[in-house]
Amino acid sequence: MIPCTALSILTVLLIRSLRHAEKRRVELLQQNRQRDSRLLSESASTTLMLIIVVCLFLLVEMPNGFLFVVVIVSNQFGYTLFDDEIMAIVSIISNFLIFLSYPLNFVVYCAMSKKFRDTFKRLFTRDTSSTVH
Repeated sequence: MIPCTALSILTVLLIRSLRHAEKRRVELLQQNRQRDSRLLSESASTTLMLIIVVCLFLLVEMPNGFLFVVVIVSNQFGYTLFDDEIMAIVSIISNFLIFLSYPLNFVVYCAMSKKFRDTFKRLFTRDTSSTVH
């Protein structure tokens, strides 16, 4: 739970930074500095992709962390918070969400990163015209 909480805090700070960068990009456009604006926009796109992947990770890991805390409290102190049937259902749902997160991460990378798409395409085709530097 502590790492997930720390990651949540850092993600909120990253979102605030992304909002600040968007305001800066608008200022650059108003100053007619398209090149600087484009570079900032590319960086913001990568940051947004990172935020989405981290949020997806937190979405599936937080219930799992809560489940572990309940199991630890139950085993260490002999205090049963939920009966075994509910714990089994929550565990199955939590594991299923983790299982679903892997293909969702792949979709996020494919949808948001041209470099990832190009590299993935090169890996599975013989297309040598698209090179990644």
